[in-house]
Amino acid sequence: MHDNGQVGLLQQLKDGKRDGLDTHWYSNGQKKAEGNFKDGKVVSAVVWKPNGEKCPVTYVEDGAGVVVNYNENGTEDFRVTIKDSEIDLESLDLESLIKGFKKDSE
Repeated sequence: MHDNGQVGLLQQLKDGKRDGLDTHWYSNGQKKAEGNFKDGKVVSAVVWKPNGEKCPVTYVEDGAGVVVNYNENGTEDFRVTIKDSEIDLESLDLESLIKGFKKDSE
């Protein structure tokens, strides 16, 4: 839930793991992302920018691809590579990710 009362995340779980559709929203109510999961692993994903424009870079099908995450102001927060239905940790720019977490907690 966002501070303004808008729903931020709706996910389906089975036996404590993501299974089905995950939907994320920005605080302005605009859809942020949808991901399909099976047994806790990502199968496909689509991302939108806060203005409603579909992300031209994000593409995940059959558990492989790239996901871009955007800040509420529309700037790119980070991007990750998905391999074998899991985040490829080597693709993470940890410095950028840490800066993003610090901004979110301020």
